[in-house]
Order: sequence, then structure tokens, then C-alpha cells
Amino acid sequence: MGKPASAATGRIAMKRYATIFALLLIAAAVGVWLATRPGPATESADPREPTPPSATSIQAIDTPPPPPAPQTLLDIVREKHPRFPTTQPLDFPVKFAESARLKLDLPLYIDPRGDLWITHPNADPISKAMTSAATQQTHIVPVPVAYVRWLADSVGTVRPWVVTRTDGTTGGFEVIGPGGARRPLPRADYLWLHAMDWQDATLVPTPTGVSVLRFQGELREQHFDFLAGGYLDRTPLPSPATQPTADAIDHPIPQLVEDTRGILAFIPWDGHHPGSTRIARYIDGEWQLIPAESEGEQVVHLIPLLDGSLIRLVRAGDGRIRLQLGSLDATIDVPRDRILALVDQLSDFDQQKRDAAMDALRQYGQGIWPILEEIVDDQPPEARIRIRQLLKDRIIPTLAGMSIIEDRLEVVSRQPDRTVLLYAPQGISRRSERDELSVVSPAWITTGPTTGIRLLDPRMTYEMNPPQAALQWVRGDWISCDRARGPRIWVGNEYLPLLDEQHAAYRFVQGVDRAGRWLFVREAPGPRSLPPRDVLLVDRHLPDPTPRLPVWVWSIPEGQVGWDRNGWPAMRSGGAYALEESAWRSLDVEKDGFFNDPSGAPSMTLPATSPAGDPALGRPLLVTPEGQAWYGGNDRLIVVNADASRIEWILPPSAAGEATPHLVQTADGRLYLYNQAGRIVRIAPTPGEDEPFTVEAVFTRHIPNVREIRRLWLDPAGRIILMADDQEMAILFPEGRIPRPIALLMPAGVEEEQW
Repeated sequence: MGKPASAATGRIAMKRYATIFALLLIAAAVGVWLATRPGPATESADPREPTPPSATSIQAIDTPPPPPAPQTLLDIVREKHPRFPTTQPLDFPVKFAESARLKLDLPLYIDPRGDLWITHPNADPISKAMTSAATQQTHIVPVPVAYVRWLADSVGTVRPWVVTRTDGTTGGFEVIGPGGARRPLPRADYLWLHAMDWQDATLVPTPTGVSVLRFQGELREQHFDFLAGGYLDRTPLPSPATQPTADAIDHPIPQLVEDTRGILAFIPWDGHHPGSTRIARYIDGEWQLIPAESEGEQVVHLIPLLDGSLIRLVRAGDGRIRLQLGSLDATIDVPRDRILALVDQLSDFDQQKRDAAMDALRQYGQGIWPILEEIVDDQPPEARIRIRQLLKDRIIPTLAGMSIIEDRLEVVSRQPDRTVLLYAPQGISRRSERDELSVVSPAWITTGPTTGIRLLDPRMTYEMNPPQAALQWVRGDWISCDRARGPRIWVGNEYLPLLDEQHAAYRFVQGVDRAGRWLFVREAPGPRSLPPRDVLLVDRHLPDPTPRLPVWVWSIPEGQVGWDRNGWPAMRSGGAYALEESAWRSLDVEKDGFFNDPSGAPSMTLPATSPAGDPALGRPLLVTPEGQAWYGGNDRLIVVNADASRIEWILPPSAAGEATPHLVQTADGRLYLYNQAGRIVRIAPTPGEDEPFTVEAVFTRHIPNVREIRRLWLDPAGRIILMADDQEMAILFPEGRIPRPIALLMPAGVEEEQW
């Protein structure tokens, strides 16, 4: 009897196995069909970019939807700062002191065009951003940006080529074209912080050389390597301490200098590390070597001149710096008419024009000497003196007429835009247009593509020491990056702080975009660095969210203050005038009215038909259009809603007061309470939290110190008007800034004093 039962069991098991096997075959076939069936063409998958949600994820009810991709800088600001006011960017920039200061923990990069690139993990794919990049100024992408090159396509539209790392943080680089196609770059050691665009190419240093890259069409690279060519001296220099440079590069990084026809490349000798023994020049589509002027010369810096001449700053064996003047090309084409026009200007009646002409002539070298020798004897005395000063460079070269005393000169800093700061500890000597000798000691000199060769104002640097000096040239201004005082800008005769003490640690300027937004960072980036994440952004098109309450106080000793029939603040002294939204208006007292007695103000009692309010609480401080009635104001606030429900909130000690309370509510729902002499308290509702309200700020600056004020109200422009007495009134600006039209009406210095 057991055998039949066992056989039956076996047959059932065989049928189950066959069924399971058949199901597996069907599943495999379906999988193959799904994998091989044709679908819509898409970009190649990239692990750094968001992928479309699967059907499973769409159906999953427990998985929260991903946050929406930010489309604007304001979206990111509100994400990082949820309490930021729901305002739109202003149509015109506010003053720097009134600008929003926003800390962002995202990589930000400003490209050569002045566009701002923000890396955000939830951003749309970069291919979407690049389709509209040509017409935008701010670009939000999911990948960190190392460099952007803008190139015109076949129809003349300028489009971006974005360089990023292949894995986001380390490894090699790749370039993303306008259509989203990705191509890896040949090297992984590019120093993009010091890259520059030139003609249709991008030149970028590497630790031991320079690469010329062309992105359009077939990717091409022409790399010149000083080390591979045997032109990089690796012998350590005798010094007290050999200090490695940033990012573990054991010698100065290659420098790029544009001349009249090409690009010069060299590795400078910095006194601690050796540099290159030759100068390379990229010209006519290829790299060439420039012969040394002397055996074993140690080039510290190169200064090309407009006529094809070249000033070499060469370190001698004793550490002194010699100036060598030579020519880059066998033939020099000098604009004779331009030189003659500048020479004529040397005799101009205007001192500034004479100095400007001399500065312009000093941008040329030996190419103009034959012209000057030919005409010098025919010039007026002033011009003759200056021409002979120029011709003295034939014997002893100078830096734009400045002779380096004792040949002591050192490089203090090199900036990414190729501006170089030099320091002469013994100073410089130079001659005036009257051939009088003067000395500046010590002397700070700058040279660069936008500064030219220029002596810095000694007032800028009198308290600076070269090892600790940190000066930046930013869009035509000098910024002192003081460790103790933060970044300060030179304004002609003094430094003014750019940031307050709270943000002074962000002392270096990362850049300024073409919308006028400043980026500050804590430390100067190294040559290998990608854009830092800890950035302070100062946006002049966004108001500062820091609670501020600017005040304009009117004091009319021989008159009166008050308001007109429409609630505009007014004054009467001889004539009567009302301050409307952006201008003064002469008042016709008979027609427009002039009031300064609170009994003439609009009644604060509730409408007879309103169910809100509580007569037992007395006269309300404020009645809103929604029917809310507000009471108390000294130790608590009581709100009676239109449906008779009420909220009672005990004021914190910082907001409690003993004076007769006054209360107004601005359009954004904030409350401004006056219940103590010389003080205004700003209160904000906090729906959904344990406490119904919170004290956002307490303002005392310029608030009239009067225990019993006459009236507090909102004028039609939304300004808070505080009438202290019959002759004093304060205009308060709850938006935190004084509108420009009003600022122009204020006495000189009053607006600036607010900040």
C-alpha cells in the first residue's frame, strides 16, 4: 500500500517542478524581451544625475516624493534658509551694506563670462540646463563645475562647454558639450583655477607644464611639459626651510602671460624652489622655446610690452633681481601715428593728460626708441625731459620708470587673473616731469593684464608685511584680506569693511559675477582645488534678511508734525508738506487737512456689526481687516478672532513694557509693538508651533525715547509712522531698507548713518 502512495507523491512533485520550470522560462523570456525591445533615445546614464522613477517607486506609497529640482537661486536660498522672506529679487541693486548675506554649503563657481554655476544634488540633468544656458546668468546643475568655456556654434550662438570631474571629487576630468555629450580629457592633473581662454583654445597649467585644449569638433590637446623636455630644474635651492606649495606641488605652478602675438609659459623661481630653465611660447598653433638671455638664468616673472618687447625679472646668484629687456620677435611693428600722438600729449596743459600719455608710452619698449630719438630735439622742454627719461631704459631698464633700489624685489602673490604683486623692501626711485628724483620706500608694485605696471599708493600698504600680506585685485578694486578685520575695499584714501564682524572670517573674494553678486570664502583656494562648499554669497538684488528697522527722524522745533487726510506723514513749518511714497507734496491744509491730535485719527473700535472683540477687555490696540481685535500690550497680547475664539500670549521679558502700548501690523503679518520708551519690538506669528508668536527683534536705534507717544500707524506706503510729540516724528521702514527715492530726499549722511 505504501508504494502506490509514494509514486503518487512523486508524480505530484514532478508536476510542481515542471510548473516552476515553465514559469522560470517565461520570466526569462519576458526579461530578454524587455531588455532588447526598442525604446526612446536618451542620454547615456550618469550616476551623478537623477534617473526617472521606476514604476515600483511610483506605486510605493511609503516613499516620500523627491524634493523638486531648484530652478532659481531664490529656490536654493529658501531651501537653505526657510525663514528667508518670500520676496522676489529687486529690480535694482541695493547698497552693499543692505544686501542679503547668505551662507551656502554648495559648490559655487563663476566662469570667465561672469555666470554663476551652482552644484545642487537635486538639480535637473545638466543637459537641460545647457539648452538655455546662453540666455541665463545663473545655472543650477547636478555636477561640480571646474571650468566653463563659451564658444560660438555654427550659427553664431555662444554655448558653454563645461569641465567637471569624472566622479565628482577625484580622478580625471571630462568636458560636457552643449548637447550633453561627454568626452574624457586626456589628463587628470589640470589646474583649472589658473586656466585662460585664448582665441579658440583654452590653456590650462598642469604641475609641470601647460596644455592647449580645443573642445569643438575632435578634442585636441597640445601639451608642453617642462619636466619631460628637461627644462625643469628639480635641484633644491639652499634655503632655511624648503616650504611646499599648496596641494603638495613641490615647485611653483606654471605661469601664463599673454604677449602681443601668443602666450608665454614658464615656471618661476621663487627663492625656495627652482623653476624652469626655458620659456615656452605658444604661437601660430605650436609650442616654441625662447632662448635664454644668459646661461642658467632664473626667471622670476615676465612682463610683455605692447611693441613685442619683453622685460624679464631674473634672479641672480646673490638673490637680487635684474631687469633684462629684449624682443620676442625679429621684427617689431610699432604704430608710429599712435606714438606721435602720445608724444604731443606730453606737452598738454592738463597734468592728468600728460601723466596718462607718459604711462601709455611706458607700455612700449625698445621698438619706439628710434622714433623718440628722431623727434626728441624738436619737442617742448616738458616733453623733451620725459622722452629722455624713456630713452634711459636703453642703458638700465626700469619698471615703467621705476628703478629698484639695490635690486631687491620679491613676488608677494600671483592671482588667478595673472595679476602679480611685487615688493621692493628698499624701495624705488623715479623722476618727475621736471626730472626731480623721488624715492618711495618700501614700495609695492603691481603688474598684470588689467593693472599694467603701477606703484601702489603707500597708504594702502603702510601696515602690511609681505609674508602676511593678502591683497586681491577684484574687478578694478583692491581688497585687503585681513585675518583680523575681514575683507576691506580700498576707496581712494582708506579701507572700508565689506562684511560685518559676524562674517569677517570669510576674508577672501572667490569672485563677482556679472549680476553683481559677491562670493566670499574662508581660505584662498589652492591650485588643485575645486570650488569650495562653504561660501558666503552677498546678493545686492535680495534684501538682507537680518532684522533691520531704518529710521528717519523729523525734528521741527519751529513747526509741527502730523498727518494729512489720507494718513501720509506731514510737517508744517511756514508751508505744509506731506511725504508720499517717493516724493514730497505741498499740502493745501483746507483741502487735504493737517492733523496732529490723535483724536482726529481713525477710530480703533470695532465695527458695530462685527462679532469679534471683547468689550470687557477695553479699547483694542489694533483691529485688522479680517476682524481680529488685539488687546493688552504690556505683559501679554490677547487676540480675539472674528469667530470669538481667542489667543493669549505672555510677552517674554525682552518684550514686556510699562508705557502705554501701541501696535501695528504690516502687510507680511508681522507686528510692531511700542510699550517702552525708545524701543520697538517685532513679533511674528508662528502657526503650527507650541508658541503662537515669537519675538524676532528688538529695535532701539533712533527710536524716540518718549514714554507716552502721540500715535503709531501705517501710512499708505506701508511705512510705520511714530509721532513722538507735536514737533518730532520718526519714519520707520519695516522692509529693512530705505527706498532709493526716499534716500535722495534725506539730508546728507542720514541714510549712511543707518548702516
